[in-house]
Amino acid sequence: MKKRYHKYIPNSAPRKEQEGVLVKRTSKKSRKKTLKFFLYSLLFVFLLVIGYVLYSSYSAANNIFTGGINLNDLINRSDLKQTDGVTNVLLLGKGGSNHPGGQLTDTIMLVRLRHQDNRVAMISIPRDLYVTIPGNGKAKINEAYSTGYLSKQAGDDKGREGAKIASSVVSEVAGVPVHYYITADFVGFKEIVDTLGGIQINVEKELDDPMYPDEGFTKDGEYYKTDAYDPLHIAAGLQNMNGELALKFVRSRHGTGASDFDRASRQQQVLYALKEKALSLGVLSNVKKVTDIISSVGDHVRVSMTPSELSDFIKAFSSVKSGSIISEVIDNSEDGLLSSSNNGSSVLVPKSGDYKQIHAFVKAIFDSSISKNIKIEVLNGSDVTGQAATLGKTLESAGFNVTKVDNYEGTVEKTTVRDGAGVKGVRDNLAKYIGKFELEGLDRDDVIVVIIGQDYGN
Repeated sequence: MKKRYHKYIPNSAPRKEQEGVLVKRTSKKSRKKTLKFFLYSLLFVFLLVIGYVLYSSYSAANNIFTGGINLNDLINRSDLKQTDGVTNVLLLGKGGSNHPGGQLTDTIMLVRLRHQDNRVAMISIPRDLYVTIPGNGKAKINEAYSTGYLSKQAGDDKGREGAKIASSVVSEVAGVPVHYYITADFVGFKEIVDTLGGIQINVEKELDDPMYPDEGFTKDGEYYKTDAYDPLHIAAGLQNMNGELALKFVRSRHGTGASDFDRASRQQQVLYALKEKALSLGVLSNVKKVTDIISSVGDHVRVSMTPSELSDFIKAFSSVKSGSIISEVIDNSEDGLLSSSNNGSSVLVPKSGDYKQIHAFVKAIFDSSISKNIKIEVLNGSDVTGQAATLGKTLESAGFNVTKVDNYEGTVEKTTVRDGAGVKGVRDNLAKYIGKFELEGLDRDDVIVVIIGQDYGN
């Protein structure tokens, strides 16, 4: 029998013989090299993915921001422009290139942000307001953007020239400078709503429009419209809306809620709902959400702010309590500032013959002591029956939004106001009707509860 010999090889040797077989030995140094290669490869793939996402977002963002994006904007942050402590942003909504009359602006809204107390006013201007448009003469204000867009001097930057003319006309009507503008077409609006996962709207009254046009979006996201009708019905109450339904909600102009002033109110309601949804999702702190929104609306939204200015504006707007938002529509109601006129087509003109009343209204908007967004609840905590009902009717007559009149669970000595809205002007105006009161806080940011005490009326 042949003997088998085993050769002794020290541990430091690169290989050893076991049972007559030579086996390769892996050193610690070799294992480290393999691990490093794996980690570097993983990092390289990760950077490729991040780079692709950033490049896609950058390309879309360059379309969104009218001045593009440059390194200086990212390094040197610029403060929001303002006049007398207020930043004015013009929001313009239009059909878009695939829509007949796609450059006419159906939505014209001036958003005013006052920095000292972080209050916002949304002022809707009707599209039928008869104005003087540079390069077009007398026409409806919704033609201002289209005039600039289609002008010879627009060149390759039609959107910027359109917004420039529209901003100039709105500034003349409102009596305040327009610092920035944001334009969005139907596709961009739909994409924003859908990217946020839809919005919730409390439909105040049933919307029934048998003549809503047959329109929609193709699989590629392009807007289309036919000559037929697609009857629209939205029941009253809380409704979940995707982008397409939200667009119909703000555009409907027949049947119930047919006036342009009703549409303007619905547009403000949707803007507020978008703000609430974005805030609830923490969009500003969610890189993916921001990237998704930028990528989806890159060809359909234009913003005249720099990225840092837009970020600051959104943050400020998002932090505003609902009770601190004033929503107004310049209209031709009995107490309104406009009247109807007919010069061959139905238009609206200032009652005073000029814009002086509108200027005063816009400039004093934050001094309004009544906000329709603040709910007033009146509870009777005194020993006198009927005091809450009487006070509730008085406040309603004065323009307050009284949503509840009831008895308190007991009696209180002193009249108390529990304020969740935090708007001093509203409290000061309430004092005219209820007299002295004790002030307490409330964790509901759009409600003020008035508890009538035994000292009421004394």
